[in-house]
Order: sequence, then structure tokens, then C-alpha cells
Amino acid sequence: MSRQSGRALVLLAILAGSPGCVSCASHGYGLAVEAGPNCDVPEFQRNQTYIFAVSSLNPAGILALETLRTKLNEQGFAKVATGQVWHTPWMLAEMRRITATNPEAVFVILGCEAGSPKAVRLVENALAQNLPVAGVVLLDADGKTTAPRLGVRTLTVGSGYGSAATTGLESIVVPDVGRISLLTDARTVEAVTRLLNEVAMTIPVPSPVITTGWDYPQAPEDRPIIPIGSSLEWSYLFDQPGSRVTAIGDPLISTATRPAPLSTPTVRRP
Repeated sequence: MSRQSGRALVLLAILAGSPGCVSCASHGYGLAVEAGPNCDVPEFQRNQTYIFAVSSLNPAGILALETLRTKLNEQGFAKVATGQVWHTPWMLAEMRRITATNPEAVFVILGCEAGSPKAVRLVENALAQNLPVAGVVLLDADGKTTAPRLGVRTLTVGSGYGSAATTGLESIVVPDVGRISLLTDARTVEAVTRLLNEVAMTIPVPSPVITTGWDYPQAPEDRPIIPIGSSLEWSYLFDQPGSRVTAIGDPLISTATRPAPLSTPTVRRP
């Protein structure tokens, strides 16, 4: 066995043992939280947007996709999962689990270079299972991956797309960029972030729940509030005003019956 073949086997062994990376660690969430005040999209909508990104087995491409994930975290999107082509069954299962526990969630599938065909297949399987896929992004410098016609918003980014792209699909041309550098190019990050923002904005924001009081099936009737009059030293014994009760009657201690304050003694000098 040649030295080059031995290195190739070691690399394949490392890749085979790699479980991929899911950005649920504190690092990705921390970046998203720090970016929150500067984001145009509210936190609720951003946190309902889940991104699953598929790369090829190229180690350089895997590292570049991790860099893209970090850049998306910095744009306020915390829930970004990355993996290689063999992780798509896990991604599909995770999408089913998320949908079952979070009906408001939507998914954006992102494919990079040789991982793009697997990403397209993942979208097809997800839609066949009625999972809420809201967007597809294909990052392919050569434009070799055919954009799917699935009725889902699709964005293609690369130097090989453009006028030749399928009608009705959005295409961003990024010239003079390599296959790996395309993933981290500022123009790519801007285009992907814009799509994510627009997808997130379609998620309904729930109306705030206004609680008027502590209530439960066995709750007793609200007690009326008795004003404390001017005896402020006893105020800790009285209910405080609330939104569901009203004050009744006169002050508990009437000014007519309140004892007069003691007069200050007068000291007479001899």
C-alpha cells in the first residue's frame, strides 16, 4: 500500500467516525443572542426557523460550512445544524421530531457543492411527509445541481447559475469565487441571511396573553380592597390595588373616630 493510499484510508476512517455537528451548543446560541438587539426579525420568529445544511465529504468543504454556520449564528439564527451526505436520514427524523413538538417551526434546507443533490432529495422526502419546508438554498459554484421544482422557494448561489437558472427560481451570481470560498463569501452570507429573514417573517407571532389575575378552577372569589386611609403604618396588612377588584366603603379608620394626636408638652421655665 502506498503512503498516499494510507493517508486516504486514515482520512476516510476519520470522516466515518465523525457524527457531524449540530449547533445546539452554547457557542452558536451565544452568538445569536449577542446579535439579537441588532436583528430586524424578532427573536420568536428567528428561533422558529431551523436550518439543516448538507455538505460533501470534502474536509475543506466541511470546515467552510462550519464557518458559514457561525456567520449565520452571528446574524441571529441559532438553530443551524450541519452534516454530511450520510446525515440526511437523521436530519429527516429530526425534522419530524421538531414538527411534532413545535407546530410553529419551519425548515430551510441548504446544500453545498456535492452535498446539494442529497439536500434536494431531503427536501423531496420532507415534503412527501408534509413537513413545513419553507426554503431551499443550493451553494454550487459550478451550477451543476439542478434546482428542484417543488413549489418551495429556492435560492441558488454560484458563478455557474444566473440566466440559465430555472424560471421562477431566485439566482445569485457570485463570480470569481472558488468552490470552497463560495460558502464563506460575504455575498453568499448576505443572500442566505436575506432568505432566512424573509422566511422567518412569515411565521405568525402569537398575541400576548394578558393575565388579569391568578386564576385556577378552585380559586376563591376575589376579595374587595379596603382603602387604608391615612394610617400608612398599617398598610402591610391590606390588599394592594389590582385590576380585577374595586375599592369599597370609606377608610377603615375614619378621621372622625381617629384619636387626636398627642400634643407636644410645653416646658415652662421658672
